[in-house]
Amino acid sequence: MKKGIYLFMFIAVLGGCKQQLNFVKVANNIYMNQIQAFGDTMLLKGLQAYREKSNILERLRYSAANDTVFALEMLGFQGDLYLTYWNKVDTISYTNTEDKPGYVSNLLFTKYMMGLVSQWNILKIKEEEKDNSSLIPKELVYAARIIIRKNTYKVECVRFNDFFNLERDCHY
Repeated sequence: MKKGIYLFMFIAVLGGCKQQLNFVKVANNIYMNQIQAFGDTMLLKGLQAYREKSNILERLRYSAANDTVFALEMLGFQGDLYLTYWNKVDTISYTNTEDKPGYVSNLLFTKYMMGLVSQWNILKIKEEEKDNSSLIPKELVYAARIIIRKNTYKVECVRFNDFFNLERDCHY
């Protein structure tokens, strides 16, 4: 009986290890979706290079059986980089603003923006962009939603100008 339990546990552990996504492929899929939707730009190439360099997707805790991962990415005109990936159980941010690239514990985007992306409310995001993207220079933010089901995934992308409302967003 004990051998049967140990065998079952061994198979379950092996099955769990096998259930990991190849995040290099996921990162490439994000990049290809962005190119298809927004054209091939130096900005997207830069984001992809940092996405690969940071290994941010490999550090995020997720369920290969059923999860949704969201991403916000921005590469500024001065070369400043902001990457934040999250799901219901984990959030990871990566930046190069301290003269050395690395992971940081603080959020790099407002909770309000992250909430809209988590809801995948494209209409509201575009409305916010129209009403509150008065920053100069206008910086593009790329959002992605990675829907994971039974160790397969689907990537969706949207792009918008960074938006900020002092009265609302300073409280986050």
